[in-house]
Amino acid sequence: MLLFIKNIMSSKKIRYLLLTFISIAPLILHKMTIQKETQTDLDFIHQNILDHHPGPHNNDDPDFLIKMHKAYQQAQKNITYVYTESDHLNLLQTYAKTIQPAYLEVYGFNFYYDLIETTSDFYIEQKSPDLIWINLPTWIITDRTEAKINHIIAELPKHQTTKCIVLDVRNNLGGDSRWGTALLESLFTSPYVDQVRDTLYADVFKEWRVTRENIASVVDIATRSKMQFGQNSEQFEQAQKLVQGMEQALENKQLFYRANTTASEPITGASPSENTVTAKIIVLMNYKTGGSCLMFINELKQLYHNVLLIGQKTDGDAPYWDSRPLVLPSQRFMLSLPTAVIRNYTSKGFFMPDIPFPDDLTSDQEQKWIEDTITKLW
Repeated sequence: MLLFIKNIMSSKKIRYLLLTFISIAPLILHKMTIQKETQTDLDFIHQNILDHHPGPHNNDDPDFLIKMHKAYQQAQKNITYVYTESDHLNLLQTYAKTIQPAYLEVYGFNFYYDLIETTSDFYIEQKSPDLIWINLPTWIITDRTEAKINHIIAELPKHQTTKCIVLDVRNNLGGDSRWGTALLESLFTSPYVDQVRDTLYADVFKEWRVTRENIASVVDIATRSKMQFGQNSEQFEQAQKLVQGMEQALENKQLFYRANTTASEPITGASPSENTVTAKIIVLMNYKTGGSCLMFINELKQLYHNVLLIGQKTDGDAPYWDSRPLVLPSQRFMLSLPTAVIRNYTSKGFFMPDIPFPDDLTSDQEQKWIEDTITKLW
């Protein structure tokens, strides 16, 4: 009888253990899978930085490799604590941020597409006879938004003498800086913008990290430039020249190709151009204003003395530019990888507002405060 009872108890215990294992097995399997994916993504990012980022070979950033390897070792240790997709993303983002100013970004696909197909749209609106409001949410231009920004560019020359122009670049994280240049050239005229840019960027140049993959990215830029600006455009010609230069540098086994892609070609015998804009220009910005949009603000301030910045301190600038997107092996996230380093660029890294937003503003109150403030200014 005792043996029979023991057998029953033993079978119940086995059944309990079996049911427990069955219930937790999927969790264990998920943890093992996501940790393996995290390790694979981490290794992929680490290797691509080594192979294609300018930082490991940048003499002006001697601690880059030290920071990078320390961050990698710490991230490997922390993989043990990855249980969810959110943990996976947080680990990769922490690794990328620890190497700053590498200007690496890891983000989910939803963020990437939200960034491109932003819910805040391009528009130009005449709020009153004396006030023009222009919304510029990004420099990442798609087929959906190209016609809208081209419409703004076409309208700008009409408003040189409007009393006040508001340029709303809140949440503009940058993108293709040539769209910002096109806007400035439309408002201020190309000769005047070229003249100021030639002075501003006289000693500035980029060094592109030369690899086959980075060249392929520039080929894509050339293709898009041809579609957006035309085969005879300066933008397409510059991109083609860059491709040819990088191809030659690769053949010569050079790590970098030096290119001055910012200043325009000098025009022999050209007379000095004048600023014909009399409008007061107000720039709305916030902590999400960054990337090449900071170059846009910097150029605008150099072009025109009557510029007022309203909002929040912007995001910081970095020496590493011209990022290309890579899908990580897990297919869960993307990496934004810089391919060039800029030299002799004198930006202070961020912009402070001349008039800051009050700290206690809610999002609903912010727009009304902005409109009231602007009305008082002009």
